[in-house]
Parts: sequence; C-alpha cells; structure tokens
Amino acid sequence: MTRLRLLAAWAPLPLIVAACGGGSPGEPVAEGRQAPREASASLADDRFALRVLSSPAQYVSGGDARVELRAPRALHDQIEVWINGKKTRPQLSANGDRLEGVVTGLVNGQNRLVLRQAGSTAALASLTLVNHPISGPMFSGPKQAPFVCTVHQVKRQPMVDAATPPGFPVFDAKGNKIGYSRDCSIQSFTTYWYRAAGNRWRPLPANGTRPADMTRITLADGRKVDFVVRQERGTINRFLYSFAMLAPRGENPPSPDTRLWNGRLVYVFQGGVGLGHTQGWMPNDAMLPELLSQGHAIVASSGNNTRTHYNLQLGGETTMMVKERFIERYGRPLYTVGVGGSGGAVQQY
Repeated sequence: MTRLRLLAAWAPLPLIVAACGGGSPGEPVAEGRQAPREASASLADDRFALRVLSSPAQYVSGGDARVELRAPRALHDQIEVWINGKKTRPQLSANGDRLEGVVTGLVNGQNRLVLRQAGSTAALASLTLVNHPISGPMFSGPKQAPFVCTVHQVKRQPMVDAATPPGFPVFDAKGNKIGYSRDCSIQSFTTYWYRAAGNRWRPLPANGTRPADMTRITLADGRKVDFVVRQERGTINRFLYSFAMLAPRGENPPSPDTRLWNGRLVYVFQGGVGLGHTQGWMPNDAMLPELLSQGHAIVASSGNNTRTHYNLQLGGETTMMVKERFIERYGRPLYTVGVGGSGGAVQQY
C-alpha cells in the first residue's frame, strides 16, 4: 500500500485529534498572548512573556513542560521562575531575549507559572498550565479495563499500582505475586545500538570498545560518523513508546548529545484493526535505518497502531503526549512528518 505522508509543524498535531471527533484541544499560547480574560493581568510589560513549547498549556502531562521566557537580555540574571508560589531553578538556555528550558514539579490540575524580577513580588508575566498524569487520560475518557500489559517485549515488569484486582498480576523474581498493575507503567530506559555489517542491529558494547563490524554513514553536511543509535523506551498514556536518533559513542544518557540529529522528526503510525484492552506491540518501523542514517529522529507508540485499538480520540491524545515528552527531552523539531498507511493514514487525517 502506498504510504501517505503528512508534513506539519508540531502545532497542527492537535488537529489529528480534532479530526478524530475529539474536538480541538486548543493551540499553543503565542508570544505575548494568553487567554482573553488573562491577557491584561498576566503581562506587566510587552517585553516579558511566557509560553509552553511542548504542548498546549491546558494539555501538559507528566509534571513537566518545556517553556519559553521572553525578557530583555540585560535582565536575564535577575529573572526568577515561580510555580504555585514557590521559586524554582530550571536550567535555561539563552538566545537573545529568549530563554528556554524545562520546568518540573507540576501537580495534577492547574499550576500557576509566574515570571518575576528578583526582589519583587510583581508578576512580569504569568501562565496557567493544566497538568495530567503521564498514564493519562487528558480528554479521551475513562480507561479501558481490564487492560493487558505487554511490557515483557522490552524485558520489563510493570510497576505495581494496586494491591487488589482489577489489574495485571505482577510477580517478583521468585514467581511470587506482589500486586497488580492497572496502568502497565515502566520507568523509561535508554539502549544503544549499532548497525552491523549485514544490515543488523546489535547492542553497543558498554565497555566503550568499537565493534569491528560497525558500519559508518555520511551525513548531509559531509560528516562521517559511526552508525550508532540511542533508543529511549518507556510508557506514556499506558502505551509503549520509542524515541530513536543518532548518537555519539560514549555520551551520558541523562544528558543526550543531539548534535547528530538533523532536527527533523518522523512519527510512525500503523494500521490494522484491534479492539483494545491491551498495551499492544511496538511498531517494527521504530528503528528504520533508512531514516536514522539521514539524521532523522523516529517516534513511535503502540497506542498509535489501529491494530492495538481503533479509538482515534485516544490515538490523538497519545500522539500529543508522546510528542510532548520528546520535545521536553530533546527540544523542538524543525518539523514533523507522519508516515503510515491504512489505519496509520486514518490516524493522520
């Protein structure tokens, strides 16, 4: 089947949800602009502004968000960020009058983000963020139950989140039942792979040695690099997700080096027909070498396969949450391309 490609910046992604009958979840707050009833109160000066970069402000998940702050560069060392009345110290990178970084510690529900000048209680700019659990839902409605966990495919046990049924039984190393998992959640983890001769993925040795069968690739800018890929996996909205992109050997996983990423993001959607009640399976296209070798990043989720479920509102919600996590972790892509035919194309529409 011919693959359909949808080219879009991150902001149109919520339109996928609207097309699935979920209603438009809103749009990102533009610089210097807030909801009409807050506009006059939230901006003390048009030189100061706050906006969310990783999602619409009313659809934040997981307790964190990538934000942009606008303030005169001369005042950057005097800028303070407050969340719910408490001063925080996010790591911010500067570019002209613009500051960008990830704020953490958001509680479920409404959170007030305020920009202040040191020594002052006046708000230079403010913004309300509505945070939702990383296990969902945001707007898709009640979760299905029972729900079958399939995290064994990544060699993990789901976290215990209930002492009694309903839930998926969880066992310790000795085979003793220790509780139940209703959300099938796991901690995110990172694996490094290299492309071996013969077109095979193999685990990158942890001792830093370079395998003799490792292949090399040439990037668009002429750089020749080892074909090594970082793959982050975990659970979002109860489904398994994967982020994959080129990485240098020997990087520190908590501080990923994105210099080999070309800034383009490919989101994989897959088809089939499923009735739900299961976490599903990671798409085979989560590690497409043809795209990774060009420097593209690939995002995939078992919740964006219609063979897992055919709830398109849930699929759109999952897309928003997964891409939000990617932006928080790796930064904003220049643009996003959706790929996938059949049910994958239906999701993109």
